[in-house]
Amino acid sequence: MDEASYPMVLAWQLGRTDTETWTKHVRPEAEFVMSHGPVTQQERWEEVGGYSPSTIAAEIAGLVCASDIARKNGAIADAERYMKTADDWAAHIESWMVTTTGHLGKGAGEPGYYIRIDNNTDPNDGFKLDTRNGGGVWDERDVVDAGFLEFVRLGIRPASDPIIRHSVEIVDGAIRVETPNGPSFYRYSHDGYGETYFGGPWQGEGIGRTWPIFTGSAASMKLPRGTMRRRI
Repeated sequence: MDEASYPMVLAWQLGRTDTETWTKHVRPEAEFVMSHGPVTQQERWEEVGGYSPSTIAAEIAGLVCASDIARKNGAIADAERYMKTADDWAAHIESWMVTTTGHLGKGAGEPGYYIRIDNNTDPNDGFKLDTRNGGGVWDERDVVDAGFLEFVRLGIRPASDPIIRHSVEIVDGAIRVETPNGPSFYRYSHDGYGETYFGGPWQGEGIGRTWPIFTGSAASMKLPRGTMRRRI
């Protein structure tokens, strides 16, 4: 679903609003997302399915861009359908993917935090999530990553949003590692793909490994609201 959504964003960013791009690429992609989303069979790591913050962020942004391109091509009905769906999905972000009963944040008055993925639309039901790669089966509320930052990068939620900020704190506590050269991050908590407990290569299960690219991902919190420049 991400791979069907981001090309729509790219087309919009590059100003590719011509008729051919609209009819042969953007419209088919938008219709696919409309008919199959917001749930995905494979989230950003192509391992588990459900309601994924990073995927849904891409879907919403893609439909907003498709709506603008549709309008530029006189397809007003399509433009309105795409925007209506994007607004509806955006309105359900927190209820679908933010847990308020998770074990990683229990302070009084805390607003809840994003989980890596929700199997249904109840992030508080304690579904037992198989993280794959030998990582084990865990309460989905205990499995977090930084995929929710896509909401900030794509302009769907501001960096100042209380749940975004609290989720950053949760992620920092769960998957951030301080190295001699600065912070690095695991993909998600309880990731089994990576080195073994004894530092050897992955052979079906392990303890994950840090990915330096996520240092840049976390730095996105210092950027202004995303480039969409439209209320969703």
